[in-house]
Amino acid sequence: VYQLVVKEERLQKSRRAADIIECFSVPVSYRNASSLDSLHYFAAELKPANLPVTQPFTVGDNKTYNGYWNPPLSPLKSYSIYFQALSKANG
Repeated sequence: VYQLVVKEERLQKSRRAADIIECFSVPVSYRNASSLDSLHYFAAELKPANLPVTQPFTVGDNKTYNGYWNPPLSPLKSYSIYFQALSKANG
């Protein structure tokens, strides 16, 4: 499956190197991220079979994708958007 992850960027005392690649292995919904004060949440999970052709995707369109709500983004905040693929071996 493909996963779309939204991470709110906040000012930090020590900035990490920009070339470090993030990987989000544990799915966190927007609701859980809010209650856990997590900076990231899964906005969508998309199955390859549902994407036979290239199509636009709007982050923050207020729709639900495979159980993950893609809530509107705040114009007062900065975000990083990650698109990752997840695969399973032997099944």
